[in-house]
Amino acid sequence: MRIMVWTALVIATTLALSAPPALAQSGGVAVSVSFGAWTDANQRVMPESEVAQVPVDVTLTFPYALGACSGRYLLKLEVVDVPAFASAKVLPATVSGEVPAATTSPTRVVHHAMLNLTVTRDAPAFADVRFRVRATLDMPSEPCTYDGGSGSRSGSLETDYMPRLKVDPLDARVADAHGKFRINVDNLGNGPTRVRTSVKPENPVAFGSWPEAAEIRLEAFHQKGPSAVTYGVVEVHYDLEDSGPQLLTVTLEGVFDGTASGTELDARVVQVTVGDLSGSATTRGDGGDVPQLPGFAHLAALVSLLGAALWRRRRQA
Repeated sequence: MRIMVWTALVIATTLALSAPPALAQSGGVAVSVSFGAWTDANQRVMPESEVAQVPVDVTLTFPYALGACSGRYLLKLEVVDVPAFASAKVLPATVSGEVPAATTSPTRVVHHAMLNLTVTRDAPAFADVRFRVRATLDMPSEPCTYDGGSGSRSGSLETDYMPRLKVDPLDARVADAHGKFRINVDNLGNGPTRVRTSVKPENPVAFGSWPEAAEIRLEAFHQKGPSAVTYGVVEVHYDLEDSGPQLLTVTLEGVFDGTASGTELDARVVQVTVGDLSGSATTRGDGGDVPQLPGFAHLAALVSLLGAALWRRRRQA
């Protein structure tokens, strides 16, 4: 008798272990968010000119034995918790799909999307741009007894340094053979900037010397305040041996004032005529008396400020 009872107990236990677990007809679909093959956690995004893209994968895990549940579900994707200087959205923003048929194991469905993120010039250079992608699943209301679900994932990017100089020559023509001229410089970029100046005469023989102007250091434009210095004046001194007039080309380069590598620079070029301007007419301009040289069209073209400031951006090691 004992042997029969023991045998029956073993058989019952074996059947219980081999049978699939009972499913409760409640709960929801598991929703998980990942960033696909994206591994560049230190990716930089340039303000105003670049769009950072991050692949988004959303995995839906449907319970098995869905029973009478059928119809189409709706998956909504959105970006939350981004800084005020950033704008981001996921495309497509909504995805629809057919509820999978009942099976003996969970069914996984993966949807792919793309996060597009931009930042404005208000973003400080090398700032951390954190974002969170949220996915919300809505199931058919009838006849499904399973609820939808939601999930989210956070990530971050880094803003790049955007060099941007505004230059305004205060003296387009200087009548002195020995003197200096000034160029006003504004930093419109998003980080502290060091302005380097180089001077090149059209006729070097006519000059005894044309020393390089000293560097100036400017803070970012968005740091304007009582103590911020976002603008400055570059002074270029020269010594003209020939009475002139002679043309000087001044190149101003704005570079990041720090230790970051791989940043870009902005170069602006102005041209100034110095020397004897006798016989020229004078007209009143916004900056004061501006001498003109009638009859010398080619010279007037050379001495004028370049109509469009040269924009040269290159990667600097």
